[in-house]
Amino acid sequence: MPAIATISREKFTEQQILNSSDYVRMRSEGLLSDDECSLVIPVRRKDQPHFRRIGGVVYQTSLQPQEQDKTHGEAIAAIMNILKTQVVEITTPTFDVEGRLDPEGQVLFGPVSPGDYHWWDDSSGTRIPLNNGRYIQPDICGRASTPAAFSPTTVQPNVETLYELLQLSAMNYIVVLYFVAPGRKGTKYSRLSSPRAGGRMRILAAHYLSGRRLLENGQQRGEPAPYSANDYDIWYASQQVLLARVMRAKNESPPGK
Repeated sequence: MPAIATISREKFTEQQILNSSDYVRMRSEGLLSDDECSLVIPVRRKDQPHFRRIGGVVYQTSLQPQEQDKTHGEAIAAIMNILKTQVVEITTPTFDVEGRLDPEGQVLFGPVSPGDYHWWDDSSGTRIPLNNGRYIQPDICGRASTPAAFSPTTVQPNVETLYELLQLSAMNYIVVLYFVAPGRKGTKYSRLSSPRAGGRMRILAAHYLSGRRLLENGQQRGEPAPYSANDYDIWYASQQVLLARVMRAKNESPPGK
């Protein structure tokens, strides 16, 4: 049973356990079973080196449906290319005192240069374990090259996934909601911009989660989500008008297109 490193995504075989340099690398980060369902540790037995599962199943049931539209994958590839090759910032639209849209918006994250963060997409493993063997799987994850916050993003989460992402946002995470539509990687609420002054690329995201709050254009929408799952359905119902509008508008062309 091979093992996969949780951060570098390096794959290790049982035979490598007896190699001292490989063993040091294995011990430097968490390891998952090859089906990515359980945490494992290397056991250095000369006659039978192997990876031993520890604890119960970490990843078993996904809370998210599988995305079928090919535009979803194309958008991930486009964003990944920018993150790995350009100076990038993520911004959200804002408005002035007259209610006019400020095209510059407010920076939420960045700017970051290639190499500042390690980025990987769901093809390389982005699962975040929850409880009872459940997990969410953001489309893109990043980890700072130097110690810093872990910043996942995901697209169109369902009811249960949104709840878990809201709880994650209470722990100093910013959860960015980047919406795509069939055949359209840029929408009214989410799009990639041309290089700005200084060569920065901009990822525009009107919606994000922070501190258990759903924000649109920098403005909080409704009350913060409750910690208790028992009260969550009431909060989610109160957001349906906003969410329905967002899902309709994502099919509209970006401004100026």
